[in-house]
Amino acid sequence: MQSEIIVLPLAQVRDVVAEAVREAVGGVALGSREGRALDALQRREALSDKEVEQLYGIKAGTLRNWRSQGRGPSFVKDGKVILYRRKDLEAYLQGRRVKTYDQR
Repeated sequence: MQSEIIVLPLAQVRDVVAEAVREAVGGVALGSREGRALDALQRREALSDKEVEQLYGIKAGTLRNWRSQGRGPSFVKDGKVILYRRKDLEAYLQGRRVKTYDQR
């Protein structure tokens, strides 16, 4: 198998790298407004169900169903405001972790 060398202009290399970074972070460019918002969201200690969906991929509707069934991660309720503490989410997810045969 022979290797192939491709020479690209610097501007095109930047575009290729930027596209690879966008793919790696789920379509969000790191320096963009969305990237900065995601970074700020990742530092928050308490998250709404929509924010949990953005960061952890657990649908907001699933969280609502779990709350009504008395399941899922612990949450804090103040009137109509429902928040999930990051440490409670992490503990819940860690508790649901399944070890594979190789990890035993």
